[in-house]
Amino acid sequence: MKYVHLIIACLIVSMGIYILHSANVATGGTVGLALSINYWITLGFAITYLLVNIPFMILAYKKLGKEFTISTVISICMLTGISFLTGLIPTISIPAWIGVVLGSAFAGIGMTYLFLKNSSLGGTSILAVFLQKKYNWDPGKTLFILDIFILLTTVYSIGWSGLLYSALSAFIVSTIVSISRKQISAKLNDNHENDSILEDESSEMLIMQ
Repeated sequence: MKYVHLIIACLIVSMGIYILHSANVATGGTVGLALSINYWITLGFAITYLLVNIPFMILAYKKLGKEFTISTVISICMLTGISFLTGLIPTISIPAWIGVVLGSAFAGIGMTYLFLKNSSLGGTSILAVFLQKKYNWDPGKTLFILDIFILLTTVYSIGWSGLLYSALSAFIVSTIVSISRKQISAKLNDNHENDSILEDESSEMLIMQ
């Protein structure tokens, strides 16, 4: 049943990506970074997105546990596959401000959904989850700060007007995530307690053996 939730969440995010790409608007995170890189090279979003995520997956495995990492890898693969299929659909012309609002709303809702299912889309979202779990930082605000830094490094490809639209997009996404901050924190704590219980049970079994 969990995988059904992950598929739904990735479909929602993919719709947001499609709308943002159609409106020629970038967003933050690894999704935004992959989109910005994709404007310059022709690897395609799916391949670019996978390559950008590799170093963050190492962090997830070491700091957030096996279950979260596996779930995140599955979500990334799902989003990559869905994005590959939506990439075959011709882009439509959408006014930038409409694309920002609709695309960012879809992306923010999908990302929040994944967080609540102990998963993520990799990249900066992994860092945001780690910082919330360790220091109780607001994941939405963390994502926004990281997104701004990413967008500033890609301003050469999106231009200053594109930067403004992209910053607004990052703000919308981070605000949606922040709204569910308490629920995300509770979910992370529950998963941490479950992991501790499993570790204790494994230790007891080894002692008995």
